[in-house]
Amino acid sequence: MKMKVEFKNKTLKQIYYNERVWVYSKYIEDKFVYLVNYIMDSETLQDLYQWKSLHLEKLQWKE
Repeated sequence: MKMKVEFKNKTLKQIYYNERVWVYSKYIEDKFVYLVNYIMDSETLQDLYQWKSLHLEKLQWKE
């Protein structure tokens, strides 16, 4: 089962679906698409922990 990605920002969704909005450089947009594809192709959260630059950490719940 692949990860599900939800875009809360309209511009980022447009960038991912290659609807050019000319907000960021092409290099940045390509890296963003690469990252989203990596997340979507991940099977588990442990796959994402391997990529240190995502800065994933366990959530801390306040009671």
